[in-house]
Amino acid sequence: MSYTLAIVRENEEDEVVYHGSTMSTVLEGLYSGTEYEFKILTTTMVGNSPWSTNKYKFLIVDLPSPPLDLLLVAFDDTYVTVKWQAPISSGG
Repeated sequence: MSYTLAIVRENEEDEVVYHGSTMSTVLEGLYSGTEYEFKILTTTMVGNSPWSTNKYKFLIVDLPSPPLDLLLVAFDDTYVTVKWQAPISSGG
């Protein structure tokens, strides 16, 4: 018996990311801020099962990167004005 795991992509062909006999795998190279949906089927000597009807969808998120270019714009004895740029990554 073997298993085929695929990433489902809207308006694109599914991408097979695993084919083997173990019932788990580690997928690397996924991107933060990207939503992934998976489906799986079983293969025996008789043939392939239908694809799973329960698809698992999730969003990979990560910590945001720090804001950029912190700058002291103005100050006096009663106030300080600072500004900065948005971070490169929002983390998803």
